[in-house]
Amino acid sequence: MYNLGMLTFTERYREYATMRVLGFRLNEIRSIIVKDNLLTWVEGTVIGIPLGLAFLKVYVSIADSDTSEFFSYISIGGLVIAGGILFVNVVLIAWLISHHIKQVDMASALKSID
Repeated sequence: MYNLGMLTFTERYREYATMRVLGFRLNEIRSIIVKDNLLTWVEGTVIGIPLGLAFLKVYVSIADSDTSEFFSYISIGGLVIAGGILFVNVVLIAWLISHHIKQVDMASALKSID
């Protein structure tokens, strides 16, 4: 998650510099970063859980044989706990990444690349 957050920050560096020049406060930009990371978490959860469960069923059915039998069971509580841990990590990582906003050099970031 940290790598994804830093990649997003690097890609949007010029946008953050523009926001700073336009008068956005640090807390407003930090809020944008946190919301972006939370949106990524929600999208990943909504898409990942059903696909992961489907993959698990297929994987277990392939691994079954005449001599051994596997069962796939993931409780709702386990999913909620895992999602909660990931949520805390997402918020913590967004907070860590948002501290890089102070280091944005507005003048050099807005220079023309042409």
